[in-house]
Amino acid sequence: MKNKIPYILIAVLIILILFVIICNIFNNPKKNKYKEALSYLEQNKYEDAIKLFTEIDDYKDAKEMIKETKYRQAKSLKNEGYITSSKNIFASLNNYKDTSTILSDDIFNIIGLWSYNSYNKNNYVYISLDFSDKDNLVKQEIYVGSKQESDYQQYKILDNDIYILDGTWQKKWHINSITSSSLVIKNILNSNEIYTLTKAS
Repeated sequence: MKNKIPYILIAVLIILILFVIICNIFNNPKKNKYKEALSYLEQNKYEDAIKLFTEIDDYKDAKEMIKETKYRQAKSLKNEGYITSSKNIFASLNNYKDTSTILSDDIFNIIGLWSYNSYNKNNYVYISLDFSDKDNLVKQEIYVGSKQESDYQQYKILDNDIYILDGTWQKKWHINSITSSSLVIKNILNSNEIYTLTKAS
């Protein structure tokens, strides 16, 4: 009888150890969060994925997956026309993958303050477009003759067309060309006039 007690204790200990191991395998909170974050990433729910990966950044490759998620988010924003938000995220990734190549795209030159000024005895035209706002807002100041327009509106750029959110998305300008110092645009909504804007230094 005395000899049986150690065997019973050993058996109980083995069962307890196995129980703990099985519970850890099937109820690992970090593992579950990691899987959930991957699911969010596949559904393009980038902010949710980043939040979960950040909470478990010491688990597996979660730190790397934060970068990967931000990279995909930035590409998605660029494809949707949200240039400022896209650039800000790419710039934060410190040359992750091909971000330096992507950031060399001329479209990112749009970010900044642009202006055009022309005056003759028949007409005065002043255009100022400021794409510096981090929330994809453009500040427009436009004076053509006696007509004046000044406001902040959300913008996006798709296929070189600048869309302005004014109740609905409206195609307002077409980008003929853009460099780091020159922006040539056509006014689609009104006169189809072409203006060459320069960038403030």
